[in-house]
Amino acid sequence: MDIEELLQRYELGERDFAGANLKNRFSRDLSGIDLSGINLRKAVLDSIAFEGVNLSKANLSNLTLFKKSFKGANLSRANLSKTRLFQIGFWDADLQGANFSKSYLTEGVCFRGSNLYEAKFNSSQLIEVDFRDTNLIQANFTKANIVYVDFRGANLQEVNFLGSSLNITLLNYDAVRKVSYIEGTIFHNTIMPDGSIRSDG
Repeated sequence: MDIEELLQRYELGERDFAGANLKNRFSRDLSGIDLSGINLRKAVLDSIAFEGVNLSKANLSNLTLFKKSFKGANLSRANLSKTRLFQIGFWDADLQGANFSKSYLTEGVCFRGSNLYEAKFNSSQLIEVDFRDTNLIQANFTKANIVYVDFRGANLQEVNFLGSSLNITLLNYDAVRKVSYIEGTIFHNTIMPDGSIRSDG
């Protein structure tokens, strides 16, 4: 399906494009386009760029995405559960309440400067992910596997790390001080605020 056809059908009120194979043959700039509430579950989006797109409350679950930019996009309350994300940029994006539960994020996925207030990463795999300078207030990382992740400059007030595993992870003093739920968290070579490296037995 061409992106132009999708936009026309969306304009007419259609929202369910689950499993669609979307193409952007003419590389149309979608910045500012409103696709809120759209269902793109299990869709193929290889040639689509999402910078500045409104995808609030969209269903983007069960996707596999490589080298995509969501810079400045609105993904508030979007469902990104069970996604596989590689080299994805969410710079300065609105991800308030977004759901990444049971997802696999790796190879430099970057959330730098984004709003992840109340975002969910329950039971997710996060490897080489950049959360620097993000708003992660009340985010949930319950039972997440966190490896080579950078939280420096992030606001981790009331974040839930219950039962998660932090392996070679960078945290600053304010981040650790404000975390609410860290019981049961396992640390592996995690750089602590005082510069020491913590590894639990």
